[in-house]
This record gives sequence, C-alpha cells and structure tokens, in this order.
Amino acid sequence: MNITLARIDDRLIHGQVTTVWSKVANAQRIIICNDEVYNDEVRRTLLRQAAPPGMKVNVVNIEKAVAVYHNPQYQDETVFYLFTRPQDALAMVRQGVKIGT
Repeated sequence: MNITLARIDDRLIHGQVTTVWSKVANAQRIIICNDEVYNDEVRRTLLRQAAPPGMKVNVVNIEKAVAVYHNPQYQDETVFYLFTRPQDALAMVRQGVKIGT
C-alpha cells in the first residue's frame, strides 16, 4: 500500500481536505482511521457524503486499517490516511504501518 499523505485533523473531511489535500495526495481513496468514528454510523455516512467527487472513502477502526495495510491484495492502492488524533497514527506505526515524514 502506498500512503501518499497522512493527516491528523479532528475535522476529518472538510473544505481544505476536499479542495487542497485530496489533490496533493493524488490518492485513489481516503481512509479514515479511528475507532470512535467507525462506531458512529451517522458520522460515517456523513463523512462518505462529504468526500470529493470520484474519491472513495473508507472509515475503519485501527485494527482493520492495520490489517488492510498488511494485506497483499491492496499493495498497489494509493491512499490518503486521515486521523482524528496522533495516538491512532502511532498505534498503526507500532503495528508496522510505514507512514513517511
């Protein structure tokens, strides 16, 4: 999996993400990695609807995000990770997810 951008922003998908960062990332999909957001069906739905046109959005918990990263089926995917808090990014790094600087 090629992580083109990782951003920590508790607003997740908003104007700046849709107009600037999604273009900078040039990714096939945005993956929102947070257990709380994953467990909130209304918020998940709203975030998917707020995505830029043509951009796939997945809202996953940390465990699933790590599993998908390590799954060879997704090795050619380019993704833009969004986190609400640095602890989530750190948890993924500690489980072998390579997020560049």
